[in-house]
Amino acid sequence: MPAESSLPIRYDPAVSATEPTASTAGSSGRDAAIAKALQRWFGFNVLRPMQREAIDCALDRRDALVVLPTGGGKSLCYQLPALVQDRLVVVVAPLIALMQDQGDGLRLLGVP
Repeated sequence: MPAESSLPIRYDPAVSATEPTASTAGSSGRDAAIAKALQRWFGFNVLRPMQREAIDCALDRRDALVVLPTGGGKSLCYQLPALVQDRLVVVVAPLIALMQDQGDGLRLLGVP
């Protein structure tokens, strides 16, 4: 399995999903586009639990709060929708702020 940080992520017009709407969430066109991009770019044949729901939210242009454990596949949840559609995907990931907050908290406790 390739590491997420080493993947060459770029849009491929040959891998395209149907226009996102709630009515096409289960369409075979969307399923095929997701499966093709998943295999081509990530080398996976199946999604992990909760990934499809998050991907469908992004493709349907709905907000989603995705809480998964470390290594649970969160990055794929926003990278894959960007790969199957030719549109901007905005991701708010507070990792830097979280790390800063945790460091500040430790310093307040006297941890060097």
